[in-house]
Amino acid sequence: MRKFLASVLASFAIGASALGADTANHTVTVTVSAVNEVAISGGNVALAINGGTAAGPATASDATTADLLWSTNESDKKITVASSLATINYPLTVEALNATGGTVGPALTLSDTAQDLVTGISLNSGSADLAYTVSATAAGGTGSEAHTVTYTITAE
Repeated sequence: MRKFLASVLASFAIGASALGADTANHTVTVTVSAVNEVAISGGNVALAINGGTAAGPATASDATTADLLWSTNESDKKITVASSLATINYPLTVEALNATGGTVGPALTLSDTAQDLVTGISLNSGSADLAYTVSATAAGGTGSEAHTVTYTITAE
């Protein structure tokens, strides 16, 4: 019985050491692609001019409805802005206020040509309040315009 027990214990020891000596490995490759995202939160903006002054153009503004958000894992990025309208009867400006994660300039009068709104964006996430102002003169008459305003994150 002793011989049998010693034999069983020896086989467990040999089996355990054989299992412990077996290894396996492989390579795990992690790839991070460029991430350049821009988004609008808060929804659409409606500006209505219902009165004015005799001395100059009437205006309407909104700085609370929409926010611009962005994120990039690359360096030297900027955000441009453009309107969908080639001909604009009522000048519309946009300004990025309270910005974090980039450098903003003065208010821009929108056109169908992209203009720099936020520059100096590198390896970060940021945000800004979007402040819109529209103006109308008597010569512009009555009417409405619907701008599709496009924000694009691109290389500086």
